[in-house]
Amino acid sequence: MGRRAFIGGGSAPRVRGAGRISLWLAASAVAGAAACSHVQGDSCGDGVCVSGEDCNNCYADCAAECAAVCGNGSCEVGETCEDCSADCGTCSGGFCGDGECTGSETCTTCAGDCGSCPACGDGTCGTSETCTTCAVDCGTCAPGCGDGTCVAGETCMTCPADCGACGPACGDGTCGGGETCSSCPGDCGGCAPVCGDGTCNGTETCSSCPGDCGACAPVCGDGTCNGTETCSTCPGDCGACGPACGNGACEAGETCASCAGDCGACPPACGNGACEAGETCASCAADCGSCGGGGSCNGYCNGTGSDGICWCDSACSGIGDCCADFATYCSCAGLCGSCSAGGCCCDSACGFFGDCCPDCTSWCSC
Repeated sequence: MGRRAFIGGGSAPRVRGAGRISLWLAASAVAGAAACSHVQGDSCGDGVCVSGEDCNNCYADCAAECAAVCGNGSCEVGETCEDCSADCGTCSGGFCGDGECTGSETCTTCAGDCGSCPACGDGTCGTSETCTTCAVDCGTCAPGCGDGTCVAGETCMTCPADCGACGPACGDGTCGGGETCSSCPGDCGGCAPVCGDGTCNGTETCSSCPGDCGACAPVCGDGTCNGTETCSTCPGDCGACGPACGNGACEAGETCASCAGDCGACPPACGNGACEAGETCASCAADCGSCGGGGSCNGYCNGTGSDGICWCDSACSGIGDCCADFATYCSCAGLCGSCSAGGCCCDSACGFFGDCCPDCTSWCSC
């Protein structure tokens, strides 16, 4: 039925939903007017659900009043093959919840259709359980190669899967593992000659490998001074003979100390413990003793002693003219970090104060 216009005073046609309110407002606005308006025929999609339009032939206008009903033979908006197969048909491939365990469904992805997954320890050996994965349900596996356990009767040769690969064995034709030409020449071949292997072979000689071939007989000119060779019989190997003490010539390497017969007696040496000719108490007190006077170093360190003859300085030890009590009053021996009885010091500050003992640097860090 088409929508009808009406003239004020007449009755408004009955329509559904929002269309009725809109029409009523329009009618009130022109109430009492003499003019009339012309309404076009039915049009699905104009937003008004009028007589003749319903959820099936014009869902766009009547959606607000529609409610899908499963079982009415029509697969309406809102119905699917999953929630209303009666109207929309059976879903292809199945779905979780359709009561059938099909396609990619499993007890893990769809327990509702496929049932609960078997669990190790439930007393039933399920399809996914074995004696290896669940001995509690399926029982202990019978011993066999490949069960991961190397048991009696299995070896690396009969069952390497359980017992592991066999190690290298000398005689198997393969030089492997720790085998060498020495430990297994059958697999690795004979070793090349090596000096030190106890066998004189190959190109080894007494010269190149005396350890294996023995020492060569001494030969003058072989570059080695051995056997009965000497500097006299074979200077080419043993070198020229050195100076000979007693031949009347003071040659290189000879001294008055090593060969007085050729080089003459050594001159007196202060400090050798002997007061020799030419040494005196003044020139070598170490050998000849202190000169008379008995001067003291007490209070005289770094200068002459109290008698003005003996000395208490750093040079007196070398010259031999130290006062007899030099070590008592002016030496740092055993006194590092402190001062002596004679007034000089043996510490790191003595240089700053100018009171270091004469031999401070010989004994301490001054």
